[in-house]
Amino acid sequence: MLADFLCAGNDWFDMIMKGSGKGSALRAYIEKKGIRPDEVMAFGDNQNDISMLELTPHSYAMAHSTPEVRSHAGHVCTSVTQTLRAFLDTELS
Repeated sequence: MLADFLCAGNDWFDMIMKGSGKGSALRAYIEKKGIRPDEVMAFGDNQNDISMLELTPHSYAMAHSTPEVRSHAGHVCTSVTQTLRAFLDTELS
């Protein structure tokens, strides 16, 4: 098969060509900018986010995501905004 079909929401499926997707795009960006995966945060809630969540130890699955998605993330959160604020408060203090 040339593509993967991944859940992208309650009513959506993404057809993603093999070798592409959010993880591949983030990896290319990291390489182009010369940064390390541990310098990146990723947030996701569906199967189409798994490849991106696996890329960094600072990955967050949303609390409403499925157990499968949460198993590929380093952390679980309820709010991207609150998580980023807490991170910045810690880093800037």
